[in-house]
Amino acid sequence: MVAKQEKLPVAELIGFHPSPAGPNGRHTVGVPRSLGIWKFSKNVDVARDFLKWFFEPAQYHEWIVSGDVDKKYKPIKGAAKYSHLYGWPAPPDEKIQLITNSYIIPNMFARAVTNASKPKEAMLWAETEIKRAFERG
Repeated sequence: MVAKQEKLPVAELIGFHPSPAGPNGRHTVGVPRSLGIWKFSKNVDVARDFLKWFFEPAQYHEWIVSGDVDKKYKPIKGAAKYSHLYGWPAPPDEKIQLITNSYIIPNMFARAVTNASKPKEAMLWAETEIKRAFERG
């Protein structure tokens, strides 16, 4: 998207595709976004009602699909149908968020692809870090 905004030549070479489907269906991680209402707001109830209304499928879906009409973004617009929170199928958990925010999994791959570690060593490192995160929580 930045490549398109900056009109970089590579923008025409970039595409998007849905996550591959496996025997149990198509799944991906949906990164949650949060909105809040300040306690000191003069319109807490009205703001809460608006947010509840806005995020109903009828309004929210229309808002999402009314965005960029570039056909290469079409797979992104349908991803919500098979998106889950981190840690799914387990319920949301602050430990999973800590693991996500600590970039343990991306760092594991980075260690392996840059030859900083052998793949099995990188996996053991990640396992240790994940266990540490669960012990802290």
